[in-house]
Amino acid sequence: MTKATQPTRFKESQVIQPILRLVKAENFEFESIRVQVWSGVGENSWGDILLAFRWLIGGLVFVALRWWWVKR
Repeated sequence: MTKATQPTRFKESQVIQPILRLVKAENFEFESIRVQVWSGVGENSWGDILLAFRWLIGGLVFVALRWWWVKR
């Protein structure tokens, strides 16, 4: 089982304690738990950036087509 959390930012160095919570968990036995801490932000490609703004781009295209249709 693997679980990733939302990104968290820290302005300065501090001690962090991870917490594992299970709701309605019965008959669980953990052999090991591994916590990985990643620093920095991953690289974004142009495709990732365009996908992040896809609804804005789609809305602008819709407004431009609507404006063009009314002017016609």
